[in-house]
Amino acid sequence: MEKISTILILPFLINLIGFTIIVLTIPSCQNNDSQRKINENCIPQLSTSNEEVVITEDVSLSQYFYFIDSLLLLFNENSLDEINEYVLVHANPWIIDSLAATDYYILKNKGLIVRDLLALTIFHKGQVIRIPNQDEINQIKTKLKQLNIDLNIPEYRLRVLEGDQILHEFTVRVGRDERKFLAMAEHVVDLKTKTGEGEIVRIVRNASFINPVNNKAYHLTHRDDNIITSLPNIPWLEPELNGVKHGQLIHPTTNLKTLGKPYSNGCVGLRESDAWILYYHAPLGTKVNFRYDLSLPDQPKLIDIYDKDNK
Repeated sequence: MEKISTILILPFLINLIGFTIIVLTIPSCQNNDSQRKINENCIPQLSTSNEEVVITEDVSLSQYFYFIDSLLLLFNENSLDEINEYVLVHANPWIIDSLAATDYYILKNKGLIVRDLLALTIFHKGQVIRIPNQDEINQIKTKLKQLNIDLNIPEYRLRVLEGDQILHEFTVRVGRDERKFLAMAEHVVDLKTKTGEGEIVRIVRNASFINPVNNKAYHLTHRDDNIITSLPNIPWLEPELNGVKHGQLIHPTTNLKTLGKPYSNGCVGLRESDAWILYYHAPLGTKVNFRYDLSLPDQPKLIDIYDKDNK
């Protein structure tokens, strides 16, 4: 169970030398306290043709969504073919790879300790983002509609499927078999991750991290190696199961040692790299199935973490 908030962005357009440069009147640099302030020097410029956009300045992770929003405004201002964020990124799959590579633990395995992940460069000057044509747009939109999410709670496995084909498979953490008073909810809450079928009904950028136990915000995180870092800015996904929103979101965790365990207050947590991949495979309306299956083909019976056999 988490509390979330979003920040409104208001763009304006500036025409220059025959094409449109879009500048976002929103902050793209962040202070350590996560409060954003406008700094127009941090906003990149764009150079575009009919098929591609050349990035003319480095873009940091803190600027990423503002930059993507500006590209979409640029494309859709000058084209009859509506492009959304998911279409753009799937037409340029290297973007997902670049985002996944900002995972703290992936960087650590390369010998890099990064305390301010938002300062990482996600796009480099000279890189090219390709604009998909109408056939590609249609193909990508069709594929996105076929995606669905399957979570088997006692297996600690979340899968992204296209029809019946598994595209991605992630180890996750799930809710504890416990009832506990949460200050955020103002009552005792069953922390088990709920089962059911439904869809993704809300996606939250710039989520506020709130400890549900004491209902207090926090802006830094202790990693498994006791290094303190900034929090990830990966969007959170909210499913509705059997018509009910339980407040159990799908979001990144900064502690890999908790994966494969019943550890959370009900939310489904996954590592940062996996959270980026999942985000771009779970737009609004994506079907979800949260199940509790102990018996799997050709495998030993799973541990009954919620003791359902005796209830």
